[in-house]
Amino acid sequence: MTRRDYCILYLIGLILAAAWASFQAAPGYMDADYYYLGGVHLAEGKGFWENVLWNYLDDPAGLPHPSHAYWMPLASILAAGGMLVSGTTSFWAAKLPFLLLAAGVPVVSAALGYRLTGRRGLAWLAGALGLAPGFYAAYMTLTETFALYMLLGGGVLLLGGTR
Repeated sequence: MTRRDYCILYLIGLILAAAWASFQAAPGYMDADYYYLGGVHLAEGKGFWENVLWNYLDDPAGLPHPSHAYWMPLASILAAGGMLVSGTTSFWAAKLPFLLLAAGVPVVSAALGYRLTGRRGLAWLAGALGLAPGFYAAYMTLTETFALYMLLGGGVLLLGGTR
């Protein structure tokens, strides 16, 4: 695989991620909404506090209370980064970092395919499968951890061994 191959996969991934994201006007379910709210609070300078009861697993004493006692804060931090860069707290701004992450999944998939087989054609096939992640396509560009953990997991596999 050449650097050009990886760049092409990333560009196609970015176009597809933007297409998926165009259908998502709101987070759509509780976890993504929680991360989005956390990102809004961070971008507005309110820190790691929440003014809602999302669950009772952290035994909140009242409102407001510290956020992210149940979920890790990285997705909210990334969402806040998109908001700070764009200057708005819109959901689109929050999704920007996740679009960039989702576009990287086919690149990591292709790199793994090439590392495991040494064959460019199979690496492209792995990259193509990363472009169309099936069930997970709906979650890749949300303020969620799906694309992030796909990249982290793939990165660990890439760094974890040599052929």
